Amino acid sequence: MENIYNIITKIYTLIICLISSIVLMIVLAFIFFNINNIFFFKYKNKNELYRFETNENYIKYLKNKTGKLTIKQIKQKRIKARTKFINNIYYKAFCNMINCIPWAIVGILFFTIHLIVFKKN
Repeated sequence: MENIYNIITKIYTLIICLISSIVLMIVLAFIFFNINNIFFFKYKNKNELYRFETNENYIKYLKNKTGKLTIKQIKQKRIKARTKFINNIYYKAFCNMINCIPWAIVGILFFTIHLIVFKKN
């Protein structure tokens, strides 16, 4: 009877280790994706940043809803919108990475605890 208990315990701990490993791989993928967003946002978001490059592109993006704004006002509005867009990308990436930390900690804890239990049996 004790032998069956050991076998069931080993299978259980290995399954939990497998699930923890999968969770850690997914979390690492999210973290790397967000690091990629932080360091290479100009390449990943080139299409979105294109609309902020010139006043003409920005006016097309706004679909000519600029009203009676001067060129200088349009330029200021465009630069402000571009800065806001870039800051939003950074903010989302950092928030997503921070949200991944608890998942990583729990995955590491579960993996470690169940690996120790597996080795003791």
